Amino acid sequence: MSQVMMALGANYRFSIQSAAYQQLKITRNFHWASQERIDERPASQFISIGEKTMSLSGVIYPHYRGGLKQIDELEKEAEQGVPLQLVDGLGEVWGLWVVLSLADTRSFFLQNGQPQKQEFELSLRFYGWQIEKLPRN
Repeated sequence: MSQVMMALGANYRFSIQSAAYQQLKITRNFHWASQERIDERPASQFISIGEKTMSLSGVIYPHYRGGLKQIDELEKEAEQGVPLQLVDGLGEVWGLWVVLSLADTRSFFLQNGQPQKQEFELSLRFYGWQIEKLPRN
């Protein structure tokens, strides 16, 4: 059994034995308004917390472990069009995230066209801690 690095949604797992990410980058944005002042530098006022995004990039060697369909499985998870729970290998819940983009680059091809290396980059945006229930009519 492989050690899970991160789980996205109910079905996709990142692990050393399959799709391992080598880099995890988190970007947090904060909104500040600027107010011009006479004979002074502009004043700044905190407005709100902005978006939090995450980028995971890594390499898959499909013939080593995990097979050629790993990116396809990640794409299926993203195509649900719903926020997905993100949990790391230590059991920490990171909340719900939405998939913004998924890119993969294939290289080192065999004679039949199968890649021996797949590099991927997954871009996520934080959705929240739970899905808000819509009011019933």
